[in-house]
Amino acid sequence: MLVQDFYSHSNWIELGRTDLYEPGTGDWSIYPEWTEVRPGIVSISEDLPNGWTSLPDDVSFKPTVTTGASVTKNVLLTGLIFDLGG
Repeated sequence: MLVQDFYSHSNWIELGRTDLYEPGTGDWSIYPEWTEVRPGIVSISEDLPNGWTSLPDDVSFKPTVTTGASVTKNVLLTGLIFDLGG
């Protein structure tokens, strides 16, 4: 997987990120489903955790989820299913 694939097939920029997802030249970190990859941005999985709700946003590519504790977070989307670790 090429690094530019992540940036061209995700909503990283639409989420307002100007930093790199992973700095350096080594393997990328693999985050568990629905954990924060940055403050207020969670990694995605097919199924929402119990008590969470989602609200898609087809215009700006910034879908959100609301946790069971009523905290709203942006969702990091990618157009590809790939292993960021290799």
